[in-house]
Amino acid sequence: MSVEPDPWWTRLVDVLGSLGVVEEREPYGLVVCIQQADGTLTVVEIVMTRDEWDSLVSIPWGELETAVDHVRGLVLNQPPDQRYLVYDCYDLVPSEAPHVIIRGRGRAFRFWNE
Repeated sequence: MSVEPDPWWTRLVDVLGSLGVVEEREPYGLVVCIQQADGTLTVVEIVMTRDEWDSLVSIPWGELETAVDHVRGLVLNQPPDQRYLVYDCYDLVPSEAPHVIIRGRGRAFRFWNE
């Protein structure tokens, strides 16, 4: 099954591609690989569907370029111990796993992005 071209998604991929190599992530999302000046490789996996991206652009930002700049900044400033940016409530949240982890009262709760 082919996916219809989505200009908002394409713009996100193009901007992140200016940072490094961008590939589609299975089952959905993107993987961004950035070669650092010291030779190390930074890998950030964005766990977000195209529909979630549309919501992230439309609801909190209201404008494509502002939302793209926001995600670009998140990728560039991703904490090194957290490989994932996971969609949650109209934003991307750094995570050490491909889901949102909320810690509290001595327990960890998982919220799967599916």
